[in-house]
Amino acid sequence: MATWGALFQFFIILSFPLFSKSMYLEESNELKTDAGDLNLRCIDIERYALLQFREGLIDPLGHLASWVGKDCCRWKGVHCSNQTDHVVKLDLRDKGDCFMKRIQSAAAYYNNSSCLGGIPIPDFFGSFERMRYLNLSYAHFSGIVPPHLGNLSNLHYLDLFAYPNPNEVIGSSWVSDLNWVSGLTSLKYLHLGGHDLSLETNWLQTLSTLPSLSELHLFDCALQNISPSPPNLNFTSLSVLDLSYNHFNSLPQWLFNISSLAELELSSCYMKPSISKAAWEDLCHLQVLDLSNNEISGDISDLIGDLSRCSNHSIEKLSSWHNQLRGQLPESFGFLKNLRDLRLDENLITGPIPESIGKLSKLNNLGLVGNQLNGTIPESVGKLTQLAKLRLYKNYWGGVQSQKHLEGLKKLEYFSISSSNKAFSINLSDEWVPPFSLRFIEIDSYPLGPKFPTWLKTQKQLHAIALTMFLFQAPYPIGSGNYVHRFNGKIPDSIGSLKQLEALDLSHNNLSGPIPLSQASITSLNKLNVSYNNLSGKIPSTNQFQTFNDPSIYEGNPGLWGSPLQTPCLTVKNGKVEGCDAKDDNNDEDDTLPFYISMVLGFGMGFWVVFGSLVMKRSWRHAYFRFLDRVADCLYIFIKLNMARLQRMMSKE
Repeated sequence: MATWGALFQFFIILSFPLFSKSMYLEESNELKTDAGDLNLRCIDIERYALLQFREGLIDPLGHLASWVGKDCCRWKGVHCSNQTDHVVKLDLRDKGDCFMKRIQSAAAYYNNSSCLGGIPIPDFFGSFERMRYLNLSYAHFSGIVPPHLGNLSNLHYLDLFAYPNPNEVIGSSWVSDLNWVSGLTSLKYLHLGGHDLSLETNWLQTLSTLPSLSELHLFDCALQNISPSPPNLNFTSLSVLDLSYNHFNSLPQWLFNISSLAELELSSCYMKPSISKAAWEDLCHLQVLDLSNNEISGDISDLIGDLSRCSNHSIEKLSSWHNQLRGQLPESFGFLKNLRDLRLDENLITGPIPESIGKLSKLNNLGLVGNQLNGTIPESVGKLTQLAKLRLYKNYWGGVQSQKHLEGLKKLEYFSISSSNKAFSINLSDEWVPPFSLRFIEIDSYPLGPKFPTWLKTQKQLHAIALTMFLFQAPYPIGSGNYVHRFNGKIPDSIGSLKQLEALDLSHNNLSGPIPLSQASITSLNKLNVSYNNLSGKIPSTNQFQTFNDPSIYEGNPGLWGSPLQTPCLTVKNGKVEGCDAKDDNNDEDDTLPFYISMVLGFGMGFWVVFGSLVMKRSWRHAYFRFLDRVADCLYIFIKLNMARLQRMMSKE
């Protein structure tokens, strides 16, 4: 008995540390739980408001899946103050994945008209009085913008941009009264783009009362007919103003009084004003000026002259394409030393490009497409070492463009040029190697030289090339005048080396022969046009050519046949197109004969490797047949057992 008692005591002594450890773990877990509750930073009423907000949302992609638990300060898009624990920032913008998902799936696009939208902006957002940042852009809320947002007196940033959704009617979100904005006394950034403000008549005066406002975006807000000189405007802090895609008949004169403006966006506003001299010289802090897609008239020299008189020369982007500006580009153009982006396409500008353009050392994009520019292109263009896009298409250039025009353009990627003046040509040495690597080139309708330019062969990174209606000088002219009106010869097999080519237009030339099979190896090619040539033979049917189902890209070639054309098999003999039997065409035979030969050789070789080894080596032969015997025995036993089971089951039934 004494022995059993001693053993029991010894067991108790050993068990006590384990029991104590388990008790310690339980207590420590309880302490951690209590500490976790103590570390909660979220205020209950604000968490409850956010959960209510989430309940009413359509969230097909689970953007708010993290909105669980007690600590709302850890939720996605929610940020709290480290001092007060109040929600100070709410960022629910769609950062692109939802929009891209709708693009990729038409069903998802039309069934889910929004990502986090489907309801009006909740009124209780106005209860987050400590909030400093609210971003609901691209979330597609509908209905009226609640005036309760005016309670957010600490708000610095408010972005409610409603990106247009094709599945929603125009005006699905609107503001009927902007007076609530006057309560946002700390506001610096306001974006109401996409919301209908047509019912608000005093929006300009209301917004001018915000003392700290520096950025104002009213993109596509159905605003109409701004008063040219409204009283009591105070935009002393405003640096960015975007009024694009509204309906203004004239250019508001009060804009020229906001001397602090650094960015002014007025594109697509249906404006028909005339540029007046000395109108822009007070806006010397402008870095971005966008007047594109209006009906603005006047002299381009007045606009550029005003901007060039500013001592700081701050303008970096000047966009005024698709207007009715006239006159010539002035020499003062060269004073805009910080200019990076210049787009004056589709105007009525005449004259040459001034020599002073070579002083624009930061210029990255030069667009002068569709004007009436004439004269010679200055060699100083070659000094624009930062230029990536040079678009001189559809003008009336004269003279000769040489290597000096291009030799300094080391970053050039996009180049387009054409002239209706037959006196214009490009003359480049056969030995010249360009310093740039183009991705896109478009050249149209003028003499390029006596033969195909060798410098084009060096451009290995081309994604698209358009060489339309070429005019080559020839010692023995064909047709009228001194020009051969089209490319001659065959499409070279080496075209298959342009592995990154995305578009190829060889239409309206005099090319002959077949379409080379190497062209089918350009897997990046998605646009092709070889219409109106003298091509013949079968259209390739592999790789990218399987996707070119439009017959019009092959029309005008009497000798071409094959899908997608309905033309029967054709052949060209002695310059005449004649019918042929498809079996006479060697293209398919050339492709299939090596396949059949390799198949027969491969089968024969494989058979004799296996069979010959069994014949020649006795031990392998015995092992092989023993293996077959074992497999046969196993199959026999398996079948017998399963047959017996099946018979028993059938007898029971």
